[in-house]
Amino acid sequence: MQIELRNIQVNERLSDDSNAFSATIYIDNKKVGIATDDGRGGETDYYASNAQGKELLREAETWCKALPPSVRADILVDGKPLTVDMNLSLYLANIVFEHLQKKEAERLERKIQKLMVDSIVYGSIPKDVSYLKYKIPIADFLKSEAGMKALKKAIVERVIPELKGGQKILNTNFSDDFIRTLGLDSTLLSEKKVLDGKDRSIAQENDDLDQYRKRPR
Repeated sequence: MQIELRNIQVNERLSDDSNAFSATIYIDNKKVGIATDDGRGGETDYYASNAQGKELLREAETWCKALPPSVRADILVDGKPLTVDMNLSLYLANIVFEHLQKKEAERLERKIQKLMVDSIVYGSIPKDVSYLKYKIPIADFLKSEAGMKALKKAIVERVIPELKGGQKILNTNFSDDFIRTLGLDSTLLSEKKVLDGKDRSIAQENDDLDQYRKRPR
């Protein structure tokens, strides 16, 4: 069974203990009703728009109850991750949660791409991203041996010592020649991934964003 939410509208102002939203429910590509949450921490409500929708929602309820429980690693109870039995209400709420996380990851990715034009960006996404900013673009450093030497010196002396706990350099705009010149372990460099025809690093972690610390040159 394929359960989707389309036309998701989130009200951040009303979101308190949960995400306040409204959306249209589709099951197997059929419009069946609406889902809403008032943002006050209760269960997500859902309503059928017609008789067929009511029947499909009943089937979806049964289908969701057979799914594995939802595990929240970020919420601990007696030292263990919170585990909640799956139901349709929770399933719909999780769709919105994942939708918002994807939007935040995309926003952070755009911000990192903008920063790396003239900065060495490093840390771990999304909790702790820092950058060493320059007055000229990184591309200009890569045009000469002297520029690459200066950039390498900054990375080795100022960036690498600050990396800890799996953190890495996040720039994906270093040339292959410069990466070879660095001679760093690959685990210290961001993987290059192709997205929409461009090399980009994809942010996938799910935490609070925007903890940027600007490093003056």
